[in-house]
This record gives sequence, C-alpha cells and structure tokens, in this order.
Amino acid sequence: MDIKELIGRTSLLSSSLECRTITPLLMHGGDKEKRRDKEQPASSQLRIPSIKGVIRYWFRALETDLETMYKREVELFGGSSDNALKSRLILTFDKQVVSKKLEKVLPHRSKSFSTYSISPDTSFTLHIKAYKKNEEYFEELLTYVKLSLYLGGFGQRSRRGFGSIEFVDETFSTPETWLQNVQSLIQKVSALPVSLKSEQLIVNKKTTVIGHPQLQAVHIGKAHKVANDVLQNINQASHDVAKKFEGILGSHDPRYASPIIGSVKKIGKEFYPIVTEVKAKNENPRYNDAKMVFLEKVGVQL
Repeated sequence: MDIKELIGRTSLLSSSLECRTITPLLMHGGDKEKRRDKEQPASSQLRIPSIKGVIRYWFRALETDLETMYKREVELFGGSSDNALKSRLILTFDKQVVSKKLEKVLPHRSKSFSTYSISPDTSFTLHIKAYKKNEEYFEELLTYVKLSLYLGGFGQRSRRGFGSIEFVDETFSTPETWLQNVQSLIQKVSALPVSLKSEQLIVNKKTTVIGHPQLQAVHIGKAHKVANDVLQNINQASHDVAKKFEGILGSHDPRYASPIIGSVKKIGKEFYPIVTEVKAKNENPRYNDAKMVFLEKVGVQL
C-alpha cells in the first residue's frame, strides 16, 4: 500500500507547534523530596494536565454566557461525571523535559528561595490532535491552545511572567501585528467585542461581567533587550503594588488569584511585558487604582 494512502486513512487529525521557553518554567510533577526540612518538588517537568488546565481557564475567560459555558466546556474538553464526554483534545510532547536547575522565585530580590525550573531557550514540540470524528471541533481546539500561550504562561508564578513560551515559527515585527493576530484568534472562538486601541486590546465596557474571570484587556508594556529584565520588571511592579494596595492584585490568605496576568513575549528582536486583565464580580473599589499603578510600572501607555 502507498504510504500516502496509509497516512490518509489515519483516524487522527494533527497539528504541531514548535515551542521555546522565554522565561524559566516552574511546572512541577507529583514527586517530592526533602529540602530545607520541607517537602518540595523533586524536579520541574512538562506536564500535559497542567497545560490542559490553563487551556480550560482561557476558554472560560473568553466565554460570555454562563448558562451555556459549562455545556460547551464539557463538549470540547470533557467532564468528570460518569456519563460525561471524553475530551476531544489530545495533547502530547515530542519528548520528556525534566530539569533540576534551581531558579529564584522572586527575581527582583537579591535573596529569594529557589525551586526547580526548566530553563529559558528550552525547545519542545506540542502536538495537538483530535479524532477525525471530531473534525468540526479541531480548528476551535487549536485556537484555544494558541490563545493560552499568547495570553499568559504556565506553571507556578505564571501570573508574574514565569513559564512564558513562544512559537518558534511565528514572528511579529511590531506590537500592533502581535495584537492583531491575538484579536483575530479571539474573534474566531469568542463573542467578546475586542477592539484594537494603540498597543492594547480592549473589551467593550458594556459587556456584562458574569460569575467567573472574564477577559477585559490585553496591554503591551515597555520593550527590553533581555527577557529576564522584563521578568524582573513584572515582579518588581507586583511587589511595589502589593505594598501600597495589599491583597488587591492577588493574595495568599485569603486565597485570591490576581486578575492581572503578566507574561513575556518576543516581538521583533525585543521582549515585551504582556499584561492580560481578567475581571469577575465583587471587584475591590481600589482595584482600578492598583491596576493603573502596575501598568505604569511595566511601561503600558494608556
């Protein structure tokens, strides 16, 4: 049988993304070890469940209808009930990536505790697959995977720039072209009315905020020659805002995830802070002031 004919009969649709880490990736498995009298991760490693969890998060952040959101999520990504569908999305890596390199968790400080990380400039291929019977969903699934890498990062402290990843085969010469690409992807899968304004994507303010974090804006800050400088800038900005607006842009006790998500992306030959803003109900009255200070410190021009 001709090999082309054999390939044509495969039951899987597949697309591959050549990826490279921009900042240290702190993605940990279940293995633990004793360090400093505490149980801590034994290594940093690429993990499919962690990637899928982030994709689900951004799926929800792009939804506008709470009543249909859960039905659509189960339809695309599966559910936990006995009669729920299995996920239509199949993800695999081309290789196992495991690292025991220690990285400072607070890069803006001279002294900081460390954890295992996957180093910047680590390359890997992410394979996105679906069975041919789910062909009608494949492009949508691929779009959500791409948006997850554009709008944020992965792993521990990904809201503060760690775990930022780039697509090796996709390059953008200006912040505007980068934003136009993200806007196009959002419009493929979401009813959110996003518009391009200067170096920002803004969601129409008349949109009703529903009971989960929902995308509000994507901002691009000041360019740097080195990715680590952007990482330090994001973390220093977070530290400075926390001192003035304690608990508003994230908190450990009570647990509250920051609605401001900072990541690092390469555009042209420089590295930029990307600040993705999500919003939910019960916003703190001082939130907008805290957000504006953070954006100013990372060089966003409003």
